[in-house]
Amino acid sequence: MTTEPELIEHVVQPGETFRDALEQLKAHGEAFSEVRVGEITVGRNDGPPRACNSCNACCVLPGINHFKKLPHRPCQHLNQRKRKCGIYATRPGVCEEYYCLWIMGNFETDDRPDKIGAVVGAFDHNGALASIQVDSKAANWPRIEAIFRQLCGSFPRVQIVVDDKTIVIAEAGKGLRRGRILPRPSGDYESTIYELEEGQ
Repeated sequence: MTTEPELIEHVVQPGETFRDALEQLKAHGEAFSEVRVGEITVGRNDGPPRACNSCNACCVLPGINHFKKLPHRPCQHLNQRKRKCGIYATRPGVCEEYYCLWIMGNFETDDRPDKIGAVVGAFDHNGALASIQVDSKAANWPRIEAIFRQLCGSFPRVQIVVDDKTIVIAEAGKGLRRGRILPRPSGDYESTIYELEEGQ
């Protein structure tokens, strides 16, 4: 009789990166360990429990420095007719290592990025940050707002970037703040640089 490996959970602590936390769990050799920020799973040793299938939102919405790709523009390697990556077998680490929060098993099954018009990711940026990148033309706002509220219950900072033009930030102790996205420096295709509305 075989038994399933015990799921070891680790909740990221203030000042700790979830990448470091996952590396610590990997060192223990446990195949099913996971790392969470609050109630949100950000990493699993056994890989994501969901599959992308025909979703390629992460090939369109985020900026990718490696390919000099600006946000909201299809990656040069995306075959839009087949809805597949043309270099998937040899894709660079920046793509191979990226998992959106939906594919990690969070949110509802029908909240797949291409179905709600938004990619939700987690990053180590002066502490844990959750970012929702939204295509307003395809956005399912009720679901995006529900996900935003869920993330606010786990992450110290959550941001929604709409069409790479406007931003809403929720941060513990500061409430909601709004602003506009500013031009990026030459050679930067990923950063979210913004200016808050006056008085915020």
